[in-house]
Amino acid sequence: RDCLLSRGLGDVYKRQTMNIRYGKAEHESAIDRYLKSRFSFQKKLEQVVSYRAQLPRLSRDELADFAASISGENGVQEFEKAHCSVPNRNGINDSMFDKFDEIREELFYYSLQLIRDFVLASMACRSNFITLLAMEGCFGDDYEYKERDRSEAMLSLMQTLFLMIPAVSSTFASVGSLFAYVKEPSRLGLLIVDEAGQALPYAAVGSMYRCRRAIVVGDPRQIEPVEHPERLGALVDLLGENIPAEHKDPGRSVQDYADAVNRFGMYSDDQFGIALWIGTPLLIHRRCEEPMFSISNVVSYGGLMVNETTESADSGLCRERSLWIEVSGPERAGKKNHFVEEQAEKALELIKDSLSCSEGVPSLFVISPFRSVCADFRKYLKAHMRDLGFMNYADPVLK
Repeated sequence: RDCLLSRGLGDVYKRQTMNIRYGKAEHESAIDRYLKSRFSFQKKLEQVVSYRAQLPRLSRDELADFAASISGENGVQEFEKAHCSVPNRNGINDSMFDKFDEIREELFYYSLQLIRDFVLASMACRSNFITLLAMEGCFGDDYEYKERDRSEAMLSLMQTLFLMIPAVSSTFASVGSLFAYVKEPSRLGLLIVDEAGQALPYAAVGSMYRCRRAIVVGDPRQIEPVEHPERLGALVDLLGENIPAEHKDPGRSVQDYADAVNRFGMYSDDQFGIALWIGTPLLIHRRCEEPMFSISNVVSYGGLMVNETTESADSGLCRERSLWIEVSGPERAGKKNHFVEEQAEKALELIKDSLSCSEGVPSLFVISPFRSVCADFRKYLKAHMRDLGFMNYADPVLK
């Protein structure tokens, strides 16, 4: 295929060929490690498959009853019971399920070792990485590529990149430029959309078009899409006038559409008493402590959430429990400056209390959604370092 390569692309491959010749011994050693990793992975996979076959299975009726418990049809008590247990896990066979979880984790570890050793042993992977870096301009302006070269090579280069780096983070706004030369459908792997309740449907189309599968995770009870699309005219031009009414709602999100096509889920009333279909609800909460959990559970989730948060064992907390402190005051003068000095005084008081409860400098974060508040509070804190017991301001203390 040399006739299809531009001069720059051909030079990269020639240089890489020289590297292969000089690294023959290292390459053979890498291949040996890969073969050993593949053998270990295969043995562990056989163990997982064999052990899974020994686990107790649910009958069709038992599975239907468990599904009814999840949806709340059997009452709140059954609902909580269902979410705090595994189907057919009755206390007697807990050790079997624990062992199965353990060997699945071991399989995941072996899979990572296999991928690592395969990448290190593969000269094709190494060539693809160098070519991708060259196309991204990491070697300067010495290499120029034709559009045809980029279009033909980029899919394979991206697939190789995802092999080495399983999770690549991006935004919908950047996907168009990141995958500009990946134009074929369903050629990339798994797309995971987080905070899908805030994502606009048209923004996700390009990513979903390129990927084989998608996991959509979001909360329809939280913030709606951050901007309402002014694209209805373009959709009408593309699809015609007969667009279903539900697709004209500018507040609909990627999460709404994912829920609509999910056959597993439950109905839950919104704030207006209208029943909404929630696909595969994740109702066990493991991160939020009281009273925040109960407040959000009552206000937003109708009491359906189950609290499984492990109680904090941190003895260095300056308060016995989470609480809301109401502090009012005028904002500082300036365009969009939301800094309130009275609130800063209260925050400083809490920091002092935290220092008194800790040995040395605690791992402490002061969080604000506004940049102006963060910037002005840093200045405020620097001016009061002596009040906190620090005679001299030091960078490691305040970042």
